[in-house]
Amino acid sequence: MATPTSPPSFLRCKCVATRLSQRALTYSMKGRKIEISKLKTESISALTDGTTVYLNKKDGFTPEFEEGVSYVLQKYTLSNTFGQMYLFVGTGTLKFKTVPQTVPEEAETSAREALSPTSQLMSGEEEDIFAKGGYLSLQGHIKEVRGLRMTRTHVPILDIQLQCGQKLFNASLWRDEALTELYVGDEVILTHLRPCMLNNGEGKFHSSTYTSVKIPEGQVEDVEVDIIGVSEINETCHFLSSDSVVYIVPEAIFSGNPDVLIEKLPMKLNLKHINRRVIEIVSEKKHVD
Repeated sequence: MATPTSPPSFLRCKCVATRLSQRALTYSMKGRKIEISKLKTESISALTDGTTVYLNKKDGFTPEFEEGVSYVLQKYTLSNTFGQMYLFVGTGTLKFKTVPQTVPEEAETSAREALSPTSQLMSGEEEDIFAKGGYLSLQGHIKEVRGLRMTRTHVPILDIQLQCGQKLFNASLWRDEALTELYVGDEVILTHLRPCMLNNGEGKFHSSTYTSVKIPEGQVEDVEVDIIGVSEINETCHFLSSDSVVYIVPEAIFSGNPDVLIEKLPMKLNLKHINRRVIEIVSEKKHVD
């Protein structure tokens, strides 16, 4: 909850860091697929006066404040939202650049933490993992993908099961992260998860506004394959190789008419893939019978 506060007549502060944030505002259905229909781009600045951390948000790609620059501000507005101070700059705000301000290292660390909180990577074997506060990160293999759906408030959600070591965890990815194409067998790193306990006593993880879905390096394979079949399953192209391996071709790689590819069969392709999910078609070679 935001609570307006009465700011002092002027504020002397330093911009410690900035970050660009792009999040979906609205989503829409295209056939059976959920897509982002409207994006919001914000530039976020983290400032400190040496004691208090202030966040400023500005629409667009250019932040209101420059990283490393000190300022004196007048006629600004402050708001306390769940313990975090937000600084608003209006048309009447007077913003002066000033001589560099020295602030304690702890204050700069707090400012960076407010801008992008730390997320400790857990093994999954911790007994008290659901009792920990803050954000957690998990690395493991996806054992189950339970289907993407839209909530009644038109927010995408994807439920998955992740294996970390010998433990299985349920996790829900919300909003933009729910649209990440994930498949059983993928190794992933999920950052900035929120642990919670359900009413039935079971633990579960939920994504946050800071969550990212990362694929560890080293999983990418380069192969040369003979493609003998092409199919469209759930509006996604699939290749069948001569050794009966099925490769999934995401829309970002191929979004055209599969019939065009069928006319070229058989094809010899050099593919880069992760767990048989194509991330790049390196080259196409003329097939020689």
